[in-house]
Amino acid sequence: MTAQHPAPEVDAAGRTAPARTPGPRRLRVAVPRADALVVTVDGEIDATTTDELDTALWPLLDATVEVIVLDLTGVRSMDVPGIQFVTRSYMHTQDHGIALRVVVADDATRRALADAGVDVLLECHPTVGAALGIALGSQGALGSGIATAPEQRRPAAMS
Repeated sequence: MTAQHPAPEVDAAGRTAPARTPGPRRLRVAVPRADALVVTVDGEIDATTTDELDTALWPLLDATVEVIVLDLTGVRSMDVPGIQFVTRSYMHTQDHGIALRVVVADDATRRALADAGVDVLLECHPTVGAALGIALGSQGALGSGIATAPEQRRPAAMS
């Protein structure tokens, strides 16, 4: 049995176009340990990139992933579709029993999340290391303006 590969794309001058690689060029994924993924997004998160991000990110999940760190330190701008991407990421991880930790280093991104009201849902950290530290169970101090873990904010159950 032989694998069939699609014919290369050829432009109007008959030149072969470079091969397309799946997924966005703005997304990098690292696996710092077996149960965690660090997803780093660079550039803009807007209507032209969110479908690519969704398509590239969600197939990476498997039963061993317990924590996803969404690193937004390289994001230069984020509009409404970007906020929707972060919100979908939160809902998707919650539906699958996965903790989502968001790394936000600049005031513009932090303000965009706060203005949309999603910052209260998210566990935000100033660095990837801080986000992974929480994932490892350490109880380091969180900087001002950084959300605490959602489970720490939940009201006590009514008896």
